[in-house]
Order: sequence, then structure tokens, then C-alpha cells
Amino acid sequence: MAWAAGLAGILFVTGFVPCCGFLLFPAGAVGIAALVVPKLGLYPTPETKNSLALNIGFGVGVTTMGSLVVATLLSQLIGFLFIGISSALSQDLGGLTFGLSFGLIALVAYLVVAIIGGLAVGTLCGFLGSLIALDRARPAQYY
Repeated sequence: MAWAAGLAGILFVTGFVPCCGFLLFPAGAVGIAALVVPKLGLYPTPETKNSLALNIGFGVGVTTMGSLVVATLLSQLIGFLFIGISSALSQDLGGLTFGLSFGLIALVAYLVVAIIGGLAVGTLCGFLGSLIALDRARPAQYY
């Protein structure tokens, strides 16, 4: 959980740099999966390596999607704050309503992309990271 919170912080900070999150989000998902797998110990059910890696990847995908959603919400709320401040300073009610309505539409669109895309990319990268980590693990842990 601490790794997902750290990834959310990194995604929030790098959200201000164009295209930086496209590199850090997949790398973060692979890194989290590679760090989590050795700490799991023995696995409760007999599974193949691919099935186990997919289960771990799905868990990592859900947590990294959550970090992407949190980073999106924080950045959009800061955007709403700046729209409100700039409209209040210029005393432009039309600009405030347009900015907030457009910002609300953008928030919904960004959240849909963060949920669907974050889950898909996070699961894929988590699967790859856990598959790499399982290759380095003892072969007696899975069937």
C-alpha cells in the first residue's frame, strides 16, 4: 500500500510535465509487482506460474489504478481552485461557470480514462513484473 501511495505522489508531481506519466506509470507497476512477489512467501493454492502472475498482476493493477485515480482527482481539484481564484480576481462570472463546467466534463473524462486505462495497463505491467519476479523465485512455490 505504501508503494501505491508513493506512486500516486510521483504521478501527481509528474502530471505537470507532459508525457512523463506515460513512462513512470508502467515502470511503477512493474516495480511494485517485482517488489511484492518475493514478500508473498508460499502461495495458498496450487497454480501455474502464469496464473499466479496474472492474479498478482491484477492486484497490482487495481492498486496502481487507484493511485492514478487519486493523482487525477488531486490535479483536477487544484485546477478547479485556480479557475476559481482567477475568476474571482477578474470578477468574471461567465468565465467561472464555463471553466467549472468544462473542468467537470474533463474530470469525468480523465477519471474514465484513468480507471479503464489504468486497470488495463497496470494489470499488464503488474503481470510482467510478477512474471519476472517469479522466474527468480524458488520453483517449489508454484506448480
